[in-house]
Amino acid sequence: ADEETFALDRLRAGLLRTQLFSKAHGDSAETITLTLDEIKLARGDLPPPPLAQGAYAGEAGKVNLVLPRWHQWNAEAAPVSLDEMELALPDGTVVRGRNVDVWPHGPRSMRAGKLRMEHKLLLWIDLLFWCARHECAGATCLAGLDDNEKSLAEEIADINTDAAREHLLTLTNIFRQGLQKPLLFHPGLAQSYQEMVSPTKKNPRVFSSQDALTKMNEKLTHSYNPSYLADDPYLRLLYRPGFPLGELEDDTRFCELNARICGPMTFRLAGQ
Repeated sequence: ADEETFALDRLRAGLLRTQLFSKAHGDSAETITLTLDEIKLARGDLPPPPLAQGAYAGEAGKVNLVLPRWHQWNAEAAPVSLDEMELALPDGTVVRGRNVDVWPHGPRSMRAGKLRMEHKLLLWIDLLFWCARHECAGATCLAGLDDNEKSLAEEIADINTDAAREHLLTLTNIFRQGLQKPLLFHPGLAQSYQEMVSPTKKNPRVFSSQDALTKMNEKLTHSYNPSYLADDPYLRLLYRPGFPLGELEDDTRFCELNARICGPMTFRLAGQ
């Protein structure tokens, strides 16, 4: 028998917010109505009535939290998408791509959801590609929601051309290594690890890379409340018995990969 969904899972909720955000942008709407219409209900993506209205209003409300900043950005200047370009890195590697959503100061990105490491890394790579060809005039911005579902914007300070090319080369080489052998890296793990080793205004206390590694292993092996990544089918192939990420930092690439992939970006986040 068919089973009806009584709650939006994370994937469907994210897709709904993306659709609502795109529609609001296309219609230049200041806000999205929280009232569900019959057309949206008929698509079958939402729980059945009367639960559908609450689920829809909850996700629409999150989109409304980020729209004011989006309209502010567009009032300052309209974003453009640049033509595809080639970039030669220091070792002769040629990177092809194009920047999208570029404002006068460089790339920006907004999502109607929580800001996670994977979103920051995407903007970071976009920023590196931009700064490798232009000197940025200011910080670039990633906007969305924080863990308490409040509006949040994080700025990444600009970077000079030579440094941007070097960082792009580092990421390119790590990507090549990953094509040859799976790497013990995941944005979700990286986010938790970086929060421990990188000081912020909210959390000035930092752990050594070894202590952070120990705590990450504890998160993955906690008997009652393990990390959601403990059972990730891809990562489980890389985890080690007892100490999934390795017991000592010198005996695992986990700490090194995080430092090389996320370290430069985390350092440039506003407030560091």
